[in-house]
Amino acid sequence: MRGDEKYLNSEYPSVREKMESLIVPVEYREAVLEKVVRTMLILNGWSEDYPEFDETVQRLVTEAKRFDKNWETSQQ
Repeated sequence: MRGDEKYLNSEYPSVREKMESLIVPVEYREAVLEKVVRTMLILNGWSEDYPEFDETVQRLVTEAKRFDKNWETSQQ
């Protein structure tokens, strides 16, 4: 059992509700990933004005999806 399953299957409704509220719906998963990558780059000193900013974001999103072996199967 994964750690999060322990909480999702909790006997306490408030714990289950809290964990369920943290789950990103599949249709928004890539958009959320892109926003996280953009935020991380900006926090590390990048500017959205850099010419290569959008290209770098897309490259990092692609790499993150490739890293997650379950990306395609968990999209269903």
